[in-house]
Amino acid sequence: MTKKRKRRKPEQIVKALQEGEAMMAAGKTEAEVFQALEISVATWGRWKKQYGGMKSDGTCLPS
Repeated sequence: MTKKRKRRKPEQIVKALQEGEAMMAAGKTEAEVFQALEISVATWGRWKKQYGGMKSDGTCLPS
């Protein structure tokens, strides 16, 4: 039996990235963060590459 995938909107992805970064800054391990967000290492990397420079309202952060 396979686990059903969750589809997330870009705003939700950006928010999850921000939450994950905050958890890591608070001392959580990557494994704990990924488990809490229910994502894989590959998903985290893809999201960081694609959405890492965005704010939660969908606009780009200044460089």
